[in-house]
Amino acid sequence: MEENNEDVLKTNVFQKVKQINHLANEVTIGPNIPKKDTVGEPQISINSNTTKTMVNSDVNNVNKLPSREFWKIMDLQRQDKLLRDLNRRLQVFKQFDKSQLEQSQEKWLKTKQNILQDVEKNEANVLQANEQFEATQSAQDALFKQQTQSAISRIKARQEQLREKERLKKKVLENVNQIRANQAKFNSEWLEISKLLKGGPCITNVLVKSSKKIDADLFQTLPNEMASIIEKCKIKNGSAIDISDVQKSDEVKSKVIKFRELLQEAYAEYDNNIQATKANVPSNISGIEVSKNSVQTINEPELNLKIVECSESQTSDLEKLSKCIDMGDLQIYAEIMDFHDIFRQSFAQLEYDSTLKTFKFDLKKAINIPVNSLSGVTSDHIMDKYQKLHRLLSGQTVLIADKQINASKHPQGIAFCTDLLAKKFVIQGDLMVSSNPESAFCYASVILSLWNDFPNFGKVLLAYFYKFCPYLVPYYIPKEMGESDEDYYLKLGYQYNDGEVEKQDKFLKRMTGILKLYFAILISKPKRGQNISPHNLKNGWRWLASFLKLEPQIDITATALHVFLETAGFEMENRYGTVFHKVLKCILQIFMPKCQQVQCTGGAVTRLELLLTEYLKTKKFQKPHGFMDYAMW
Repeated sequence: MEENNEDVLKTNVFQKVKQINHLANEVTIGPNIPKKDTVGEPQISINSNTTKTMVNSDVNNVNKLPSREFWKIMDLQRQDKLLRDLNRRLQVFKQFDKSQLEQSQEKWLKTKQNILQDVEKNEANVLQANEQFEATQSAQDALFKQQTQSAISRIKARQEQLREKERLKKKVLENVNQIRANQAKFNSEWLEISKLLKGGPCITNVLVKSSKKIDADLFQTLPNEMASIIEKCKIKNGSAIDISDVQKSDEVKSKVIKFRELLQEAYAEYDNNIQATKANVPSNISGIEVSKNSVQTINEPELNLKIVECSESQTSDLEKLSKCIDMGDLQIYAEIMDFHDIFRQSFAQLEYDSTLKTFKFDLKKAINIPVNSLSGVTSDHIMDKYQKLHRLLSGQTVLIADKQINASKHPQGIAFCTDLLAKKFVIQGDLMVSSNPESAFCYASVILSLWNDFPNFGKVLLAYFYKFCPYLVPYYIPKEMGESDEDYYLKLGYQYNDGEVEKQDKFLKRMTGILKLYFAILISKPKRGQNISPHNLKNGWRWLASFLKLEPQIDITATALHVFLETAGFEMENRYGTVFHKVLKCILQIFMPKCQQVQCTGGAVTRLELLLTEYLKTKKFQKPHGFMDYAMW
């Protein structure tokens, strides 16, 4: 379409030219070009030289040329001009390319120089930085080595202190045991003396008769001497005892043995004299003997009272203690608490190091987050929390709140976490189980699994159970001489707020949670693959037997027994059968009347009565809510 328009335009132009110039008498292009026979027409070849010649020829000849040749000449001139313009333009382009090349080369040289300068500068900076880093690293290595050596020295010194303390403690324990053995021998000898004086003649006659052999003052001084030694054994677990006290107890023991021997000799001698006198006295004065006997009968009770009082002064503390705790349980309790004291010393440096607050905070977070979120929703959920706690106590890295935490970064970190975790579980009994009893079995299963993995964790856990709830020993802690009410109530498990002791109902609720958690441990099962429970129902039987031997206390006795039967009663019945039925009968017939005699502030005894009444009707205890008789996870 565009080509046709161009041809039409050219045709119109040449028609105008024809009208103006008579020489242009033909249209040479376009659709109106006349048809001619051009076969015989010669071809004209024109080159650049020809063009120049034609141009230089006379202008007048132009008018003589045909119009076709004219346009050819014009076309050649145009082409020649175009070639010249192209050549000039080409030269311009070449010149421009050359200029651009030179500029680019010059620019590249400058850039290259700058790069080389930057490289040299960077190399110098890197070398300087390396030198500074090496110097800093060397200083840090030296400081770290110094700190490590210092830490090792402190640890060695601490270990040496612990060994020395343990040696001293062992020595003190040996001294205390020796004194206790001497006390036992003293009590045995004094009991023989008491029997001798109770069944023999008047002590006044004996002492008067044998005044040269027997020191009558020993009758009062010996018990006091032994009592003073025993009192020293009570001060700071016997730390005030030394070898001189052991020697003194040996001397007191020897004196009482000698006193008993002399008294027996004096009694035998006096008896022989009486027998000899009787053989020589006439029968008609038998009434006098009766009167003597009457005098002796009147005087002996006063003497006997003194003897009993002296004997009781030696055994009164033991008798009082036996009313509060069974002697076998006392030994277990002492071993657990002693172990916990030594265990806490193993991480004392970390616990009181103020420079490690961040590290300790991370460890607490690694324990609190899994324990606080632990619930029996799914088995996968329980396994996830268990694995995090297991890895933490194993010294492995755990991811808590997008942060990697490893307890083994500090030599005492694992022991610190073990103690913290045991305490946290017992506190969960106080805070969570008291409000949601079903949660006890979820905690119990994880506790047993960790107990199997880490035996020390179980011992520390028991220590915290006994500390927060001494009724699990069982132990009714007596009040000591001069002890304040606050200190005493804190030992019993009460809490204080602004100097005020908590209400009884709140105290019983907290104790119920801790008791529930402990009794749940006795009947729960660890995770799959762990077939043995480290703290099973045998401990529940031991607790019940010891608990029923003690005198009931206000509220807490009925509460503890109710929680035990409600939680573990069905399992005790399944395991022990008839024997357990007999125990329940004793509770109903003997123990319950004692509980009812104790004044209570709440419905503890009533709840226990209702539970036992329901048992009498159904002949069985119901399984507690939340209990699983199989390994869930």
